[in-house]
Amino acid sequence: AGGRMRTTIGKLSLARAADAQRIPVATTWKNQDVFDNNSKLYAGHIGFGAAAAYKELLADADLVIAVGTRLGDIASFGFTLPQAPQPAQKFVHIYPDSKPIGRVTRPDLAIITDPVPLLQQLAASARVGTSARENWISRIHANISARQTFTSINPTDGVDFGVVVQALSKYAPSNCVLALDSGNSTTWVHRHWKMTPENLLIGGIVGAMGLGVPGAVAASLIDRTRMALAFVGDGSVMMTGQELAVAVAHGVSPKIVISDNGTYGTIRAHQEREFPARVSGTKLHNPDFTVWAKSFGADAFTIAIGDDVDAIAQAFLNSENAAVLHVKSSQQALSANGQLKI
Repeated sequence: AGGRMRTTIGKLSLARAADAQRIPVATTWKNQDVFDNNSKLYAGHIGFGAAAAYKELLADADLVIAVGTRLGDIASFGFTLPQAPQPAQKFVHIYPDSKPIGRVTRPDLAIITDPVPLLQQLAASARVGTSARENWISRIHANISARQTFTSINPTDGVDFGVVVQALSKYAPSNCVLALDSGNSTTWVHRHWKMTPENLLIGGIVGAMGLGVPGAVAASLIDRTRMALAFVGDGSVMMTGQELAVAVAHGVSPKIVISDNGTYGTIRAHQEREFPARVSGTKLHNPDFTVWAKSFGADAFTIAIGDDVDAIAQAFLNSENAAVLHVKSSQQALSANGQLKI
């Protein structure tokens, strides 16, 4: 399920059709909020760094339905599910524009339409799932539940950013807007924050850095009654973090979470994989982001190793002003998908 489902009626029709027809639903990159991540029918968020076991599990399907998505390279695991040009499974593509349909992957059935009315019709005729279908749903649910469970690696060089994400997910409003920048700091949010259709996820599909802070500021300006929470790395916040001034000037209160580990984490991960110990251009010389935040007139909170993460996270979220949470995070725990020996 993709971006065309990101309306109130779209999310509702998707949930009802999936439940009526007993179909597991995987969401495409940055569209995690279109389906309840707590549902037993939730089949995960398809994105970068997906585990091989997860890909193999989804590949066991005998039918793939792409609904409301163009089905680009990220949404299809690099055009491998469904396999291009000829899928291994039966493949149905539902999208209101004919141009992307069949361009790379050949569907057995192409339906060029607004997917919402179609899903509403599917929702109107419930079926009883076979034991094989229910077993398939249980296998997927077990895999996703295990991946959603967070366990810290207890790094010694800084805070495990996943611990902070876990605390914020417990105490943040259930309908908060999540503005995710690009980079490894967002991987914990995608993997461990159980989003629902109440949330609004804002994120750059193509991965350009710098969206997090202005995204949260814009969301706060549009709806002052709803908390907007940005997750951003130290590299990205140095690109567009000055947008915090707009929030303070207009009296809105976005919450900005900065993972400060002194490196361009995603690029460093590629370096360590391809050329171990040959660091080039990824070290950062950062300001003190706590002082930086206060200089704008925002409230500032800091989490360092050994601090009470839950207490500080609650104080940060309870701030009535624009606020920054400066997390002195670890390089050892570089992403939710694994760590590097740095």
